[in-house]
Amino acid sequence: MHGDLKQRALERASDIAGGVERLSHRLGIDRHALELWLTGRATPPEAVFLRVVDLVLEDDLARAAQDRRKNAVQRTLFGAWCATPQARALKHQNAETAEDDGSGQLGLS
Repeated sequence: MHGDLKQRALERASDIAGGVERLSHRLGIDRHALELWLTGRATPPEAVFLRVVDLVLEDDLARAAQDRRKNAVQRTLFGAWCATPQARALKHQNAETAEDDGSGQLGLS
């Protein structure tokens, strides 16, 4: 279980960093060792794993902050209700029920 978690974290960190070469450079480790860890043939030292976790968490926090800013802009432009899950669901539902009646205008069923 722990090996799988470490591999997944390493894979995610590699994606975030832009590849194995960049991640190995960023972590200051040998690329060959990183490749062994990514394939599960060896286990990274705890200190390296914790730096990988930090990298992944920093990226997740930055993405969450960006999402919150997007929602804040939507609320400012369209009101608080438009940024709610219910509003998004209604918008999706309306898009699915829109029909083309041949008049060149979309109508709701």
